[in-house]
Amino acid sequence: MRSIFIHYFRLYPGMKRRFAKLNKGIYYIGISCCMLLPMHPLSAQSIDELAVLLSEENPSLEALQRQYLAMEAKAPQLSQLPQPEVGVGAFVAPVETRLGAQRARLSISQMFPWFGTLESKAQLAQAQALVEKERIGDLSLELKFELKSAYFQLYEFRQTQSILQRKRVLLDGLRRLALNQVESGSGSAADVLSVELQTQALEQEVRILKNKEKQPIATINHLLKRPLSKAITTPDTLAFATLGIRPDSLRSMLLTQHPRLIGLAQKQAVAHQALRVNKLEGKPSFGVGADYILLSQRTDASPVGNGRDILQVSAKISIPLYRKRYEAKEREEKLKIEALDFQKEAVIQDFLNGIDQAVTAHEEAALRLSLYQQQIETSRTASRFTQATYSNSGSRFDELLKLEQDLIQYDLQILKAIVNSHLAKASIERYLNF
Repeated sequence: MRSIFIHYFRLYPGMKRRFAKLNKGIYYIGISCCMLLPMHPLSAQSIDELAVLLSEENPSLEALQRQYLAMEAKAPQLSQLPQPEVGVGAFVAPVETRLGAQRARLSISQMFPWFGTLESKAQLAQAQALVEKERIGDLSLELKFELKSAYFQLYEFRQTQSILQRKRVLLDGLRRLALNQVESGSGSAADVLSVELQTQALEQEVRILKNKEKQPIATINHLLKRPLSKAITTPDTLAFATLGIRPDSLRSMLLTQHPRLIGLAQKQAVAHQALRVNKLEGKPSFGVGADYILLSQRTDASPVGNGRDILQVSAKISIPLYRKRYEAKEREEKLKIEALDFQKEAVIQDFLNGIDQAVTAHEEAALRLSLYQQQIETSRTASRFTQATYSNSGSRFDELLKLEQDLIQYDLQILKAIVNSHLAKASIERYLNF
């Protein structure tokens, strides 16, 4: 605001004398600009604060977190031995033996997979859980980018309103100036009508922008699991965003930092572990057991050990003779590993392309910022001469009005360039997981 005030008071060397001549028309412009107050509170919520809330409150992230914990709890389930089998049998028609008739049978058995099979299955479950964990990081980056996009859009809407309010002040000052010229007989009523038309269009545009704020506000609150209309504050100013990346290190940064690529590498680790489990499951498994048979004593004879119960121990082996299942599983996992190699390369190329576009957008924003700053200086010089002409002869008001509009448009373009620089930086952070 101070810069606008200084701008108008530097228009002419003898400002006081010229203000008196113009019945203080331009003076109203400078004073009105000084009195223009900020539209929004000074205590704004930073994007970093909102990002922290996002990681804590977003329901989609919470769901993936619970799913990861559920998969992590699967490993202990797979590291246990199969349940032992216990059986009880009764002889409906007792079988006679030398020591008596068999009345009942108790049996118990336990199977043991090949050495290391259970541990490998538990490691497989843990590897699968880590894939789910990387999905959390990947989704978090996507949601943060969505949050930042909505935040900077909201900032742009509000700052555009501030700039248009400054334009309203300028139009009010020009209207008074035109009225004073009409009263002095050196101006035209058409000049006053032109300013009023501009003012009406500006007021409608401000109302439209105010209504547009609802969309990014609702997006941000939706991501944070809050009431959609909850107020969100934004800063009064943002500086042009700077980038701190080295193009030659992008590929290695992607491979080591982005959760999606880490997740793909983890999927390959899952496939390798599945191959080890498949190989172990193709080995024989063993079992041991015991049978206890209850005998009743003979009444027709009395042999040694009459009625003595029987204890039988046993061992068995399960040999996987049918190998097609294991061979097919091996081919499946090897093909998965190869497919994931191609998928990683495709993702890397997509990310590098996205980063390149973001860097290009940032460079374009910097060039536009420099251009508009130069054009502002040129337009101010032209405005100075045009106002001098109008104050002396009452002519060229249309040119004066257009120059003032151009100055506002340059402010809007500078705002757009700054917002685009932050969006470009947010896009790069989305890929590099800063």
